[in-house]
Amino acid sequence: MNEAHRKRMQPRNCLYHLLNQGDDTGSAATETHQEALNLRGQYSVSFDIALIAVTQAEAQRLADQILELPRAYFPESINCLDRHRFSAHGLDEPWPEQQFDELHFFCSPRDPLPPASDLDRLAGIIHIHYLAPRMAQAYPGYRSYLWCNEQALCDFWASLYLAREMQSIPGLNWDSYPTWQLPEHCIGQAVTSWDSTPNAAIDSLLVQAGHIRLTNAVGALLVIECNDDLLLGGYVDLLNRLEVEIKCDFAPTGWVTPKYSGYGLKLLTFGPI
Repeated sequence: MNEAHRKRMQPRNCLYHLLNQGDDTGSAATETHQEALNLRGQYSVSFDIALIAVTQAEAQRLADQILELPRAYFPESINCLDRHRFSAHGLDEPWPEQQFDELHFFCSPRDPLPPASDLDRLAGIIHIHYLAPRMAQAYPGYRSYLWCNEQALCDFWASLYLAREMQSIPGLNWDSYPTWQLPEHCIGQAVTSWDSTPNAAIDSLLVQAGHIRLTNAVGALLVIECNDDLLLGGYVDLLNRLEVEIKCDFAPTGWVTPKYSGYGLKLLTFGPI
């Protein structure tokens, strides 16, 4: 196969011509997508994730928002995040007793962060979330974030957890995700873009991120959302373009579904504010 042909070959074409899946290129993509959904039920690893806000009702509302995006693209699945089990808790009720894999604490303008001893006993990974215009604060051992609004927060975590659920785009080593330590005094901030082509989506993403944030970042995470029209060569080109602009190592991940239109990018950068 020559290089030009290889770059034109799409994942669904490879499934049909090389792996003999499906009756044609379209059905190859559909059948493989369904197989991926079925295989998720065989995974033994699951994740218990706690959301803690000022009230239990607020935490439950945020959990419901996180689940909205996956359900929009995977309506055939009753719960498209089968391995991610969310539970909502509030400061207005007794502190949880069980241990979780991850904990998201949503800071309010008036309430201080609970004592570290209370948080540490609940989970190995602790995310601390702030909403602009409030200033974010970094804590040793925790992962702190500043979000432009609540919707951006929920959309990012929905997409990232869906990427872990599906694992359809290579790059991020999920085994290292629990042990990764954020450098001191660094805060996570995200930008999102969407367009009909990868290059246009990248252009929009870079404009939103800005030169200062990209050059000051010490680490980054990229979530790619797309359909099965993504070219294998296009995926490499996308990463190569971002490597030129982002002056730090970044880990790509993402998910693919036939129902997605265009190309969505979510870039989370960590650096000083």
